[in-house]
Amino acid sequence: MIWYYRPYRNPVARMRCFLKISPLYAIVFFIVLGRFLKYGLSPRFVIPVIPLFVTLIFFTLLIMMKPKYGYTDEQFVHFSGKRIEKWRARFRPDFKRLTVDVETDGKNFKLYFENEEDMRNFLRDVSALNVLP
Repeated sequence: MIWYYRPYRNPVARMRCFLKISPLYAIVFFIVLGRFLKYGLSPRFVIPVIPLFVTLIFFTLLIMMKPKYGYTDEQFVHFSGKRIEKWRARFRPDFKRLTVDVETDGKNFKLYFENEEDMRNFLRDVSALNVLP
């Protein structure tokens, strides 16, 4: 089974992406603040800042709209470059937030889904016998 999600459609993934992007926003804020203190509201301040903001918004949208994929086969769950054995993992679904917490060998991962149908198909594929309430 193959599933994908885009971070802007899942509230938990959206918050995670905003947390990843926040250092970039902080850097841009300090650059803009420094240029403002140096040049005021002159064209030497405004002209470089506009492309900076456009670039920041472009990269934010790019990161938020890029689909991320995962798939399952007979033995493994593959996502984000990770491979987890189905029979060793414990799956804890959260239908309200459209996430599945995966616990295996002391490591915790979180899988995100766009809709409940994909999530149910995934849980059916990994055999819901090891799904905890």
